[in-house]
Amino acid sequence: DEFDDNADESDIELDLNGEEEVDGDIDSSDDPDQSNEDESLDLHLDPDLRHANLYQWSEELKPVEINLFTELVGPKTEDLDLTHESRPIDFFNLFFTRDLVENIATQTNLYATQRQAKNFKLVTTCDIDIFLYLNFMFGIHKLPCYYHYWSTDPLLRVPQVADAMSRKRYTDIGKYLHINDNATAVAAGQDGYDLLFKIRLVINCVKRACNTLFRPGAAISFDETMIPFRGRLWFKQYIKGKPHPWGVKVWCCCDSATSFLLDFDFYTGKGQADYPHGLGYHVIWTQGQPYLRKNHHFYFDNFFSSPRLMKDLLDHGTYACGTVRSNQKHFPKDLRGQLKANECKMRQVGNLVATMWRDKRAIHMLSTNASPVMETVSRKSKGGPIGKQIPQCVEIYNKNMGGVDRQDQLRSYY
Repeated sequence: DEFDDNADESDIELDLNGEEEVDGDIDSSDDPDQSNEDESLDLHLDPDLRHANLYQWSEELKPVEINLFTELVGPKTEDLDLTHESRPIDFFNLFFTRDLVENIATQTNLYATQRQAKNFKLVTTCDIDIFLYLNFMFGIHKLPCYYHYWSTDPLLRVPQVADAMSRKRYTDIGKYLHINDNATAVAAGQDGYDLLFKIRLVINCVKRACNTLFRPGAAISFDETMIPFRGRLWFKQYIKGKPHPWGVKVWCCCDSATSFLLDFDFYTGKGQADYPHGLGYHVIWTQGQPYLRKNHHFYFDNFFSSPRLMKDLLDHGTYACGTVRSNQKHFPKDLRGQLKANECKMRQVGNLVATMWRDKRAIHMLSTNASPVMETVSRKSKGGPIGKQIPQCVEIYNKNMGGVDRQDQLRSYY
């Protein structure tokens, strides 16, 4: 979880194992230069606070004031018809509901009819269940080609797959599998056009469950993740340094303690969207809306972070901590120079603390939930653990930022 000097600060991301990932997706086409934002476009601050003196940084440091987080935490058991005897499928059905499965069966049959499929036997919800089961099995018990599961060679054949559904039936369902009726799709260029129309019902069903079934703890982390994909897709992204650099980028919001996925949004390109404060600001403000005014603590990296975002969140009863680009608008200009090893400089305005600290390289931080003090942590060395002084904001950031990375890690196993 610790900072290292193998990457430039403007591109750093932290993964679960403490290894750095150089994020190559930051570019002006995705995120308008936040250092050149229009001062007049402050949508959330009180009018009396929209003045330059809001960011007059002081060298006088004092402890920050933090209200306690007192919300209920954990699964909303009062809304769940589950017991200790519930099976894994019962939990899966919370996210992939029976209504959705019935809709997939209906739309698959409709699409096969529209395509005038020959010798296609109409599917039932049971067929869709088995089709999903087989795909899960492919993720757990991996073979080079999918048809090996039906091989006559006993070294390759998997009875749990081959005996559940014939290969031809599986192939036919995969060929005509559909979730939405193409006839109802809005044409490109018209109002209401949806790039993700074909899977929108699945996205909405899963998001609704993620949004409503779990109450997060105080700490919530925001980050991006990649769904590996190298096929033809015009909003496919390439992010240098990621384990899977090619794929679909997804903005994720996770509970830091459990890595439960609270919300997600697919990035399909900037398009005609207008982000007056930048794309990073928009993502945090949109996904964080349900958790404002509850004394939550948000954690995010320098793609999202800005003094404006920190101030707006604090104005709405939410604390935050994150790395920041040193050229961000309103970041203290005297914290952009060089430092000696282990040297630290801090500036403060109200609860907002700007930190520049050098361990092996210079790190810039913004926080509203960490006092401008140094803390002693244990670091590994050849001679055994040693104590090291680091800023409090770095300590809590390393502790709470890994929620999305851990969720990504767990999902990758399947």
